[in-house]
Formats: sequence, structure tokens, C-alpha cells
Amino acid sequence: MRILLSRPRAMTLLTLTVVIGLWAPPVAAIGGESKSPEERAEESRKKALSEYNAGVAQMKKARAYGAQADSLFAYNYRATPDAKSRREFEKAIDRFKEAVKRDSLMYEAHNNLGYCLRKTGNYKAALDAYTVALRIKPNYAPAIEYRAEAFLGIDSVDAAQAALANLRGMAQSDTAQAAAFTAYADTLSLAIERYRLERFVPKK
Repeated sequence: MRILLSRPRAMTLLTLTVVIGLWAPPVAAIGGESKSPEERAEESRKKALSEYNAGVAQMKKARAYGAQADSLFAYNYRATPDAKSRREFEKAIDRFKEAVKRDSLMYEAHNNLGYCLRKTGNYKAALDAYTVALRIKPNYAPAIEYRAEAFLGIDSVDAAQAALANLRGMAQSDTAQAAAFTAYADTLSLAIERYRLERFVPKK
């Protein structure tokens, strides 16, 4: 037996079909197009590394300008006086900030951020950046030495001297990295000596 639908009921079914069709979710969304937390983390790490490498390039350019303007640049704990160098350090700061935003455990980026901040005269922010780097990797020699130079920038020579003693001690206790610790200690020693000569601070 055939059942004939009245026109109003037929129109109602047609309307329901259209509405259901509009409510149906996109097929792509069901197919699992969104990335997993691991994939997103890996992508963030790659972007952080890209920003870090770009920052290193800017920092090298800044140091080259600074070395041209200051024959003792390597041992100069102070902010750079060279305008070109400062501009490049500021560009590097932006890169390193982006790197640590994407990978907060990248201690190298925190350390380089501190270095660039110090070279632009922002010693307080530089010390904060070095502190984060050393919280992540306590025996990271570059951060220990650069942080000590930032202390010199704010006239905390005793703190810098303590860092020097720390580096010398690590060189004696860790034979595998003794050469690296000694090299950073020697550089810091020259920076402290320059500080003392500039301010006529007697040795203890």
C-alpha cells in the first residue's frame, strides 16, 4: 500500500533534511587534521631554534661592529658605545626573546639574551636572563662569566670576583671541561682587571 504524503508534510521533511545537512560537521575536522601536542611542541622547538640562529647571526654582526670601535671589546664588561653595534644587539634581543618564548628551556638563548641586553646597557634585565639560564643549566660557563661582567656593570665587583673563584674551582674539579672553564675564567679575570684599572679599585 502506497502512502501519499501531503504537501505540508513533504515540505517539513525537506526542511529537516536541509537543516541536518547544514549542521553536519566538515569532513576534514573528523579526519584528525589537528596536530598532536608532541607535534606542536616539536614545531615550536624548530621555530625557537630558527629564531635562536637568527639571533646569533645578529649578535656576531654586533660584536664585529663593537670590536672595530673598541680594541678591548672582548674584555669590556660595559655596554657598547658603538651605535651600529647597539642596533644589531637590539635586533638580536628580539630574536632571542622569541626563541625563549617558544622554548623556555633553551638556556643558550637565555644566555645570549642576557649578553645582548648587557651590551645595550640593560644590566638588570641581563642579570635576570643569565639567572634563568643558570637555573636551567647551573654549570654553564658562558652564563657564569657573562653574568659576572653584568655585575661589574652595576659595580658589584665582589659578585664578579666570586664568579671567578667559582669558574676556577670548576676547572679543577671537572677535568673534562677544565679548558673551557679556564678560558672563561681568564676572560673574566681580564674584565675584572679592566674594571679595577678604570676605577682604581685595589685588589683584595
